[in-house]
Amino acid sequence: MITSYDLAIAAPVEVVFDTASDVGAMPRFTRDVESMEFLTPAPVRLGSRVRDTRRLLGVRRSQVISFPLFERPDRFVARFAIGGVTFESDHRVDATTQGARLLIAVDAVDAAGIGHLLRYGVPLAAALVRYGIRREIEDIKVEAERRWSVSPRG
Repeated sequence: MITSYDLAIAAPVEVVFDTASDVGAMPRFTRDVESMEFLTPAPVRLGSRVRDTRRLLGVRRSQVISFPLFERPDRFVARFAIGGVTFESDHRVDATTQGARLLIAVDAVDAAGIGHLLRYGVPLAAALVRYGIRREIEDIKVEAERRWSVSPRG
């Protein structure tokens, strides 16, 4: 595994899942995301594809993200490639007594050409992913708690 992060979030599982999977809104609440362009019909579901453009550490990059697993309300997997290395980002949401816990676990699942060297020898792509995922989970927490605080609660 390249990295994993988890955070307790003061919002129900459904709100956390909906926030984490709301890629169309990510440019509004995620500091590194510039745009998300749907390549398949919105919203995200099993098999969806989006072009994700981000600026991390001053570097702007775009990649296509696919969703090979989508199990509402508690798990989805986003697959993307950086520098010839394919990563899977597994998002899991579990209920807690205070709300929910979001875990994002990222692993390199395939490498082609020079990407093979990046996967095992020069961890630049992995470092970029670790940095971006940590910031993303922090932003999801803030947005999910904001959404829950302004929602009607029955």
